[in-house]
Amino acid sequence: IAATMAHIMVRDGYLTYDDPICDESIWPEFCPTDKPPAALEEALAPPNTPSESEDANENVVKMTADELRIRWHWKRQITLWHVLTHQAGLWSALPAHMTMKSFGSCEDCFAAFEYNDKSPQDTILPVYGPGQKSEYHYLSFGWLVAGTLCKAYAKKHAIVSISFEALYKAILQPKLSSATKMSGFRPCGGSGGHALAKTCTNDINASKLLQRRRESLAIGEAGADVE
Repeated sequence: IAATMAHIMVRDGYLTYDDPICDESIWPEFCPTDKPPAALEEALAPPNTPSESEDANENVVKMTADELRIRWHWKRQITLWHVLTHQAGLWSALPAHMTMKSFGSCEDCFAAFEYNDKSPQDTILPVYGPGQKSEYHYLSFGWLVAGTLCKAYAKKHAIVSISFEALYKAILQPKLSSATKMSGFRPCGGSGGHALAKTCTNDINASKLLQRRRESLAIGEAGADVE
């Protein structure tokens, strides 16, 4: 569904397949500056002493200034084509503080891919250059497409924001059959106001749970319990 909407919006001139999605006319918040902000360099700098290493947040991936510049440059090169073909280098990316409740909001999830100067340590960066290889973006695909399309639509219509569900109703729903419309389809999980999201709690760190599960599967512990 998200990919179909992307093709329609490219046809209608909202964006192109080949322009970086951080372009001013699409989603500048995705990667807003040519070079990594100083706050980001400081947040991700490797510890200088063993004591600093012990105090470091285990969920923050530290890297050298050179590595940061490379990965930041990769992020600024990501295009809609890279996202649609699973070549964006963000295949395993998850929002840093995703809870079960925020997981129910497409908007909250794609906002986590933006650079936030209030929490630079949570910045999501590609693990390889866009176009280097295709690796199925099993979670991030929908969020990246939705964020790109919502931002491009808002830019063209000079509005602050639009939800993915509202975008779906504006772009794709008019083209669907009556049977499909009546099925109650909610694209990309709908919004955080959905009744299902309200049954979830804020105190479950889903990012950490999913990361542990992926790590256990990677080392062959398919049946390992996740706390």
